Amino acid sequence: ESGDTVTFADGHELDVVGLREAAAAPDTVILPHGLRIPVASIEAQSALKTVAWRDRHFDTSKDATDLLELLMAGSQGPYGDELWPDEEALAINEFDASLAGAWRIGRGAGRLFDLKRGNHVLDVLNDPRQHQLLRRDMRSILAAGLLTAYQAGFRAGSSATPTRSKTDNH
Repeated sequence: ESGDTVTFADGHELDVVGLREAAAAPDTVILPHGLRIPVASIEAQSALKTVAWRDRHFDTSKDATDLLELLMAGSQGPYGDELWPDEEALAINEFDASLAGAWRIGRGAGRLFDLKRGNHVLDVLNDPRQHQLLRRDMRSILAAGLLTAYQAGFRAGSSATPTRSKTDNH
């Protein structure tokens, strides 16, 4: 491992930005018999999927469709329950719950990263061509709004000190 990449014996390089952040702030899944397993939070998964899409989108759109599912989940289930008291997220997104949920995931993801490592994600989101391709690969009429909200949330979160996200332990 060197910096933000791992080089394999065959010379293939893997960008590991986000793995450190995911490991540092995991959610916990409780399985039967009380077995507790740390897993990457939805915020960390969204950043990992963004970086993975950047590296693999020529071969597969799976990372983009996975990212879409994560962003849509931001306004559902326990994430939806946590959304309603978040006046900032709702107001910024004109009280559209699906956009506010995606924005909250972005804000939480941005908070996980220091500026340098967070730029790996923002570089994808801020590049107009990559942003357009990622939206296309998400294959949904909702993609443009969700991705733009996620991008704005990530920017908002990355201007803060890296901390544990408030949407923990799901």
